[in-house]
Amino acid sequence: MARIEIKPAFSENNILIITSSRDEFAPYVGVLLESVIEHSSAGNNYDFVVLEDGMGLNNKAMLKSLVSGRVDFSLRFFEVGEFLAGYTLKSSAAYVPSLSCARLMIPDLFPYSDKAIWIDADTVVERDIAELYYTDLEGCLLAAVRDIGMASDYYRPGFWGKPVIDSIMHISPDSYFNAGVLLINCTLFRQTCTSNELLKAAAKPEFRYLDQDALNFICAGRVKYIPMSWNVHVSFKERTLAPPQLLAQYDLATQCPYIVHYIGPEKPGEHPIMNMHHYFWKYARNTPFYELFWYNLIRTHAGENVGRKKSGFKNKIKETLIIPAVSLIFPKNTKRRYLLKKAYFKLRGWDL
Repeated sequence: MARIEIKPAFSENNILIITSSRDEFAPYVGVLLESVIEHSSAGNNYDFVVLEDGMGLNNKAMLKSLVSGRVDFSLRFFEVGEFLAGYTLKSSAAYVPSLSCARLMIPDLFPYSDKAIWIDADTVVERDIAELYYTDLEGCLLAAVRDIGMASDYYRPGFWGKPVIDSIMHISPDSYFNAGVLLINCTLFRQTCTSNELLKAAAKPEFRYLDQDALNFICAGRVKYIPMSWNVHVSFKERTLAPPQLLAQYDLATQCPYIVHYIGPEKPGEHPIMNMHHYFWKYARNTPFYELFWYNLIRTHAGENVGRKKSGFKNKIKETLIIPAVSLIFPKNTKRRYLLKKAYFKLRGWDL
């Protein structure tokens, strides 16, 4: 496959923002993009690039509708699945997609760019992302946030990653960073290693988190650590074993997040009342994917046999969690409530 060289979309003030997605994750890209739009500032031009693998034309059209008529936003898609197919990139964690390794190709894919922001699609921004782009990298390969989850897991008895951190990466556990939000020094990376070398590192069988582990390995000692507000992790995992200073920084960051990152397999589109869900839904409702999120939620949670008597536990879940959540997001006597009811009745095969 011929090598892609992607030029900046704008000749001035080009803020390069890159994510990746397959077709089924396109709605999350839409929510992320909407959050970037809502916090954009005059004078900046936002070059939003999706490195994708098989994204459908319909989802691309829906995403493009978000930037329609905006002269300060560009949205482009580039297929990279074939580039990655030549590497053995399979994580033992089922929720870690090999497509995330596309971030390792950024310095070579964007040879005309000095730096770039990488941001996972399961995020929303609460601040102008250009502020991150203009951060001084101070000669480092990248800027990132310390991974409080890894710092906590390290001290858990029998943790699989301890020998990897100690004997392969040769870093301290609180130096390990999360790669979901990065400011990448593309120029320095091109002088340091190639995409091929990075992808081969990600294929190491010891690296459960593929590209994230590879970047921690390659960039050891050359990372600028930025405030945790730029990548506030949300998951169901306990973090209580992390060093106290990191826990304090994390607690402070959750009070005023710049970027909210729903790490792990649980996402707010499937768990609508998970922690910090409101950051996600306030942008989701402004995208063309909003009804799709709720249609899938209804299809997943409604059950097949409406006439079957539900258990007391299921009734309790319905009354204490599902109904209040639906009423909060879909108030009675609103168009939103009507569209939800219409989708539900269609799913059931009933007439409205």
